[in-house]
Amino acid sequence: MDLDVFVTAHRTEWDRLEHLLRRGRRLTGAEADELVVLYQRTATHLSLIQSSSSDPLLTGRLTQLVARAR
Repeated sequence: MDLDVFVTAHRTEWDRLEHLLRRGRRLTGAEADELVVLYQRTATHLSLIQSSSSDPLLTGRLTQLVARAR
């Protein structure tokens, strides 16, 4: 997997998840639904990164995002 291409393809989703997490309990229903979808996608991305890359910074960022979104 080309890590740079992967990050470029998914960074917007991760940034959006981060934004929604910062808003906390002030989410609309649609935003809460979006958060769930982004959580699931990010968890999948984390799994892919853990199995195919040794980038500790990216692994750490995605691990934190997934943990916070749980």
